[in-house]
Amino acid sequence: KVKGASVDLAAAACAPHCYALAHTEMHGSPLVWGANHRTPDASACCAACTEHRRLASERSPPGKGCNVWVFCNSQKLCLKQQGECWLKHHNDIWASEVSVGTSPRWTTGTAVRAPANHSSGVGGEPATRNSAQLRLSVLDVSAGTLTRERGLSSGLWLHLRIREKGATRARARILKVLQLGIEGGCRGCALLAARTAPAQWGSDAAADGLADGERWPAGRALL
Repeated sequence: KVKGASVDLAAAACAPHCYALAHTEMHGSPLVWGANHRTPDASACCAACTEHRRLASERSPPGKGCNVWVFCNSQKLCLKQQGECWLKHHNDIWASEVSVGTSPRWTTGTAVRAPANHSSGVGGEPATRNSAQLRLSVLDVSAGTLTRERGLSSGLWLHLRIREKGATRARARILKVLQLGIEGGCRGCALLAARTAPAQWGSDAAADGLADGERWPAGRALL
């Protein structure tokens, strides 16, 4: 939980080809100014960028098409800018650093996926069984035991890999816990409880805090 952070449902609702990034504003040369161009949601902004790119490619000679879109999503933070959809063009989108998750008002997306080795980490492939540093088995609520403990081959497993760059102190703490597990100090660690998040979980409309009724009520997951 990060003070001031919120869940970006706009990014989550976008199609995979939108390459949406939550709470992020990417730069580029504006092709369509958001002050005069509004869409109902981030998905529609992505679609507008795709259509702009298609029309630009059909011109003779082809023009610069949209390859970066930026949508102002937060009702609380965007105020009069809510719904603005900026269509931009960048000659080399991933050539420089991208500050992901540092702009709470905006959701952004690109025409091409980030390279796997990009410093932002957004282009990395999902963790696999062989590359994961941590594997969690989902609790079988009906039986009250882990699928693994019941000796079943079926079940849902979450494979997690810790990013090389990002929150360095948090990464160090997690790796320390993992090392304890390898050495037997954390053997048998399991997810003890997972509760349904309340409606205001991560909402910009809720006050920032951990108490009931606030943005991040505590006790929703216990390790």
